Amino acid sequence: MAVTAEDMYTQIKSALDAMGKPSVKEMETFITTAHANNFNKLLTLSKEAMPSVDERRWPASIAPNPTAMGPGKADSKFAEVRSYYGELLGILGGGIDPAPWGMS
Repeated sequence: MAVTAEDMYTQIKSALDAMGKPSVKEMETFITTAHANNFNKLLTLSKEAMPSVDERRWPASIAPNPTAMGPGKADSKFAEVRSYYGELLGILGGGIDPAPWGMS
């Protein structure tokens, strides 16, 4: 089943909402490999939902850096990932009907 821009917008907005407002210290923390893998999955699905978007507009995927033990850390900090999710919402917003979102 194909994903839509609306599907991805909702899922990414929910992910951002679930993160809450992090502290300054938390914003400087590197994310785990699980968060990186989840972002990369959402990025891939977003690209599938919006295939006509110029590839240069999409944020880059995040290198997960798995470890033999423990969760591992990715190459991006929490603040960066929140910014990347914001970029995805901006791109996906161009492919949805703005009325249900209160954007009209």
